[in-house]
Amino acid sequence: MDETLNYLADQQERDHEVVSKVRGAMMYPAFIICAMVVVSIIMMVYVIPQLTGMLVESGVALPLPTRILLGTSSFLQSYWWTLPIMLIAVLYAFRAYVGTPSGRLAIDKLKINLPIFGKFFSNLALVRFTRSLSTLMTGGVPLAQALEIVANVVGNAVWKKMLLDTTTAVREGYTISSQVLYNKNFPTTVANMINVGEQTGRLEEILQTLTNFYTKETDTLIDGLLKLIEPMLMVVMGLAVGGMVAAIMLPMFSLINAGG
Repeated sequence: MDETLNYLADQQERDHEVVSKVRGAMMYPAFIICAMVVVSIIMMVYVIPQLTGMLVESGVALPLPTRILLGTSSFLQSYWWTLPIMLIAVLYAFRAYVGTPSGRLAIDKLKINLPIFGKFFSNLALVRFTRSLSTLMTGGVPLAQALEIVANVVGNAVWKKMLLDTTTAVREGYTISSQVLYNKNFPTTVANMINVGEQTGRLEEILQTLTNFYTKETDTLIDGLLKLIEPMLMVVMGLAVGGMVAAIMLPMFSLINAGG
């Protein structure tokens, strides 16, 4: 009981630390994104029409980016009030979709397959798996029952399905490693180490070693990703501003060339 309670306290503290670190780091990017959206809407409604009005009157052929920009500006001038309605509708639909088993599975599968952030979500699920299973087995919980419990606390629907399938196989006499060794969502090295732990009867120790290693790796990933967010945000802002400027300047160059 004391080991289980200590584990729960450590897990809650760990989750709170990760969430707090991510939220703190996201405050600045969130503020920049909100400010960028507000400034873009103001430019679309008040500035862009004045700059492009003369281009429309000149009769010069407008390139596709400029037509898209003018169409967006015209829409926002007339139907700006639909933006909050659409935002609320999209958020409600997304929340309802994620609330379904298939939706949760699709979102969690997307999270662990993201190009940059996928490894972080995979490691997070892996650490919860190894730490929880090690604690339960040390406390004397039978392996199949421990796997079933871990499946419900791992925090990822893809891993939950994998562990529930593994639980069924273990009850039929198979080993854990035989079920996860060829699963693409499970690191091969971890599966091999679990196999060694099962053969030597030291599975709890192997799981604890894996927990310590991947906890440190996850911390390193978090620090790296948080440092990566700001330059990525700058790139997105630069592309957005550059696209808007190009959409305005291209027809002006055409007008100047036509006049020349």
